[in-house]
Amino acid sequence: MHITSGTKQILCILALYFFLAWSLTGVYFFTHTQQIPDDWEHWHEQIGAGTAPDSSQFRLISYWLADGASKPFGQPVFIGYLSVRFVFTFITLCLFHLFLLKWMRPVMATFSVVLFAALTPISFIPFLQEADIVLYPFFLGGLWFIREQKFWWLAGIIAAGTFAKETIIFLLPMFALYQWRRGRTWRTIVETALLAIIWAAAFYVTRHVFFEGNNSPLWQLPANISFLSQSLALHPLINVYLFFIPVFGVFWILPFMRLSTKPMFLQRAAPYIVIFTTLHFLMGWPHETRIMLPLAFLIIPSGLMTLFPDGWEKNEVAPQG
Repeated sequence: MHITSGTKQILCILALYFFLAWSLTGVYFFTHTQQIPDDWEHWHEQIGAGTAPDSSQFRLISYWLADGASKPFGQPVFIGYLSVRFVFTFITLCLFHLFLLKWMRPVMATFSVVLFAALTPISFIPFLQEADIVLYPFFLGGLWFIREQKFWWLAGIIAAGTFAKETIIFLLPMFALYQWRRGRTWRTIVETALLAIIWAAAFYVTRHVFFEGNNSPLWQLPANISFLSQSLALHPLINVYLFFIPVFGVFWILPFMRLSTKPMFLQRAAPYIVIFTTLHFLMGWPHETRIMLPLAFLIIPSGLMTLFPDGWEKNEVAPQG
């Protein structure tokens, strides 16, 4: 059977992403060997009983998937969670590659995905929840549907993604920024409000229908200010509160440069980076670097376009009024 060069390229890329996902899963396991077997089992049982601490109680998709990947086969539950981690890491890498092909050639898209994979180990510090790795394909899919102007597909992603992690709501500012045009003001407001209602309905279901457990507040700014003030005395290299800064390094700055030369989607992504980061200081835990990784889907391609302004395709259509 003759295999074309295009097929060989696809197989090589899939093999690369398979082994990257396998390696990242292995790195996570071997850096958490003392935590995973016992703590995972106890944590999993708490979620099933509706008594798990904080918001992990309401991030249901990772729980359901791990349960289905372990119990029917008589495997320990942490094997189920590791299986979920591997599968969703592989899906994320492949989906990110496809997302980038609208702008980039396959080689540059592959390089971007490898950069993303290289960033993920720092997010293991101190702990990468399974909810986060499950969230990434939902978040990336949401960005894709925003770019392609698929409103109802985006609504479905937000509804389903809320069961993965409630921070899927952070897609809404990107939707509003990209859709906002002269003559579209009210339509953008109405559509954004509708997406917010869909998220709120799914959020209510996760917190009041499936489980009745602890409730984690959405407003975290006071705790973050307190944590930051306590952390300032620590050396920067061991201060986990500041790890989100070096995780992207110079790529925090590159997306804001040469904006006019980039696709409209990435032009609107520049202020979104500021909004996303601010929202996590208000509602999240910025010292947990894992929550910043969804920004990589925007920061990496935009940053590379700053460095290589002629290496991408301008084939994006702006929203119509």
